[in-house]
Amino acid sequence: FMREIFLTLGNSKEPALNEGAMYLAQKYIIGMPQMWTEQFVEQCSRQVHIYNLNKLGSQANDLDLERADSSPIKLSDITTDYKVLYFYRPNCGMCSEVTPKMAALYNEYKEKLDIGFLAINLGSSHSEWIEYITKIGTDWENLRAANGDSSQIYREYYLESVPAIYLLKDNVVLAKDINDIDLEQILKTITQ
Repeated sequence: FMREIFLTLGNSKEPALNEGAMYLAQKYIIGMPQMWTEQFVEQCSRQVHIYNLNKLGSQANDLDLERADSSPIKLSDITTDYKVLYFYRPNCGMCSEVTPKMAALYNEYKEKLDIGFLAINLGSSHSEWIEYITKIGTDWENLRAANGDSSQIYREYYLESVPAIYLLKDNVVLAKDINDIDLEQILKTITQ
């Protein structure tokens, strides 16, 4: 019964229910491993770890990034009040649909808020990335992992798929793994 409750709460889109699942996992599953299979305890431990990565309300993990000219920059070097992290890959079909919507949101909100949109490339060679940036023609910050090694980003942000969108305020996670529609609603609320 506890397993079903954990899975139901953990798969919810409601942060409060996810928090409940993590509490159950820590106290009654991980905390009482003798009652469960080793595999289930490991699964719960992994989910708790993932949940706690960039938890809502926590300080966002810093990232070592680089600009198109290969100059280094850290996520924490960007000083806007709000940061939208848009993780994408140039060859991702869904990203091709979302990128124009993100560009429209950027153009709508760049004058209304002290906000930076950071498009963070998670794939492709440097030359393919530059070609993609030129093709889409946005004036937001285009970045990629330092030296093109995205493993730190996947590890620190546990990205299962792209596109993935995070919203930070003063480097604190306000929203994570949201879509462009959610982002638009949040930005509308902030600017009202």
